[in-house]
Amino acid sequence: MLQLVAQVILARTLGPEAYGVFAIGMVVLTFANFVSGFGFSWSLLQRPTVNDEDIRFAWTWQIIVGLVTMVALYFMAPWLATYFREPRAQSVIQWLSLACLLGAAASPATYLLQRDLDFRKVGLIQVGSYAAGYVAVGVPMALLGFGTASLVAAWLVQCGVVFVASYAAKPHAVRPLFWYPDARTAVSTGRAVFLTNVVNWILNNLDRVLIARLLNAYALGLYNVAYNLATQPNALLLGALQPAFLAAKNYEFALQLPIIVLGLLGFYFFAALGIRVAAAVAAAMLVARAVVIAGAAFRALKLSPTVLWPDALRSMLLAAVCSISVVTGQEAVARFDMPILSLAASTLATLLVLALLLLLRPHLLGEQTNGMIVRFVPALAGRLGKAAVAPYPDSVSEQRL
Repeated sequence: MLQLVAQVILARTLGPEAYGVFAIGMVVLTFANFVSGFGFSWSLLQRPTVNDEDIRFAWTWQIIVGLVTMVALYFMAPWLATYFREPRAQSVIQWLSLACLLGAAASPATYLLQRDLDFRKVGLIQVGSYAAGYVAVGVPMALLGFGTASLVAAWLVQCGVVFVASYAAKPHAVRPLFWYPDARTAVSTGRAVFLTNVVNWILNNLDRVLIARLLNAYALGLYNVAYNLATQPNALLLGALQPAFLAAKNYEFALQLPIIVLGLLGFYFFAALGIRVAAAVAAAMLVARAVVIAGAAFRALKLSPTVLWPDALRSMLLAAVCSISVVTGQEAVARFDMPILSLAASTLATLLVLALLLLLRPHLLGEQTNGMIVRFVPALAGRLGKAAVAPYPDSVSEQRL
């Protein structure tokens, strides 16, 4: 909700062009972050046991690669701005290069917190850093007329807070260590994560690269705002689930290579037709990616796709209900021609429908969902029936199992 409110205010205040220039910087930064991270810290999450040498090695090389990437990105900024035909992107890229070092430095502590299953601290750091960056810095700067600089400052403040807060929550050894007997394992893990991240970056940013190159910053800004709002829930879900699927990363990048080729051809031939066509190509890539990865996952887990049909149908039904609620809320206030009122009405209409489903037809949500809701709101246990007592692990050992 914090992201939604901040993004709406920033988008309305800054306009598509400022967002487009910032989006060019973010396309470059996300790739640079994959290089600077490489994946050394992922090994801390995967190893059965972790000692000080593992942590020191990951920390040392994260800082080295992060620093090298930051310097390289800073000096490549003029060339990148020329490639995207947007001179204003040069200073954005140069300032955002600082995030390479900040992100790399925060990685060991972040993954150690995840290893400890301390998701409360991880979540608080995410919320607190976003509030500090975007609510406390980005929105006020945007309202004062700083334009794209407000988005850059918000991102850097968020990265800085994540680094400081993560290390404060999980202090670790920082004495440099360049090599040790088990270093090859960490490098091997890092290589697999790096290759997968590169492929994922291409899939997630190919559309932005070609829109920025073939169209302009204004079109990219419109596309980027819509894409961010549409994929925000999915990004939050993936952030929670992806660490559990680390073992699949050795295969993920290879499976997605054909999708990259098809997507590149699609964007190259159709992106110039406008952002709606580009969005359709991007949607087709997301569907193809889901089919390929889900199919591989089913085979690896020896499961039939039919086991998920009840949940898939329930999800599609709820999505349809929410979509109808959104349209109904928008149409109810359409005559006022006020975008903010339209957003508020559609949001309230959807929340009302979901609340009615929860109270009148809770079985449509499924037992596990109802059990989770009861854990947050115990007072609903009587209303949700037997799902209220669905077993959930409470101890750390049970969660690990």
